[in-house]
Amino acid sequence: ARSLRGVGVQELEGLASQVRIAPYAHETLEYLKRMGYQLAIVSFAFRRVINSAFPKGCFDFVVCPALHAKKDRFTGRVSIPRFASDRHVFSKGRAVRRLLSSLRIKPSEAIAVENAKSEEEMFREVGISVAINPERNVVSSVRVKTLPELMIIAN
Repeated sequence: ARSLRGVGVQELEGLASQVRIAPYAHETLEYLKRMGYQLAIVSFAFRRVINSAFPKGCFDFVVCPALHAKKDRFTGRVSIPRFASDRHVFSKGRAVRRLLSSLRIKPSEAIAVENAKSEEEMFREVGISVAINPERNVVSSVRVKTLPELMIIAN
């Protein structure tokens, strides 16, 4: 956040819109929404990056750090979700637990999808954990190579 101090909001959003999203990500998310799933993203990425990379309304809930801006320039300040963690910026596991509780969703009814080792905490909070081409030896209940495979798992 400090390194972005003074950078224009539109400049970052322009760069973020060029982030390469996994093939068929948008189509898979649309399919899951049509099936009745509520979609949430719990990420260490900045909210403005997520908002630029995905269409508006793609996710029902977004839990991530938010950059502060004033007069279309970033201030260097950031708001971090309040889920304490000893190892990361915030605890994705605690965030998912709170989200499920507030939505009255049983963990057995939830699916978490990711490819990083930092997700193991989040994976412990859900019934089905899906690792997509994991970076390392990630402990998950299911491993897939492509995002559309999630449509089969969700059925």
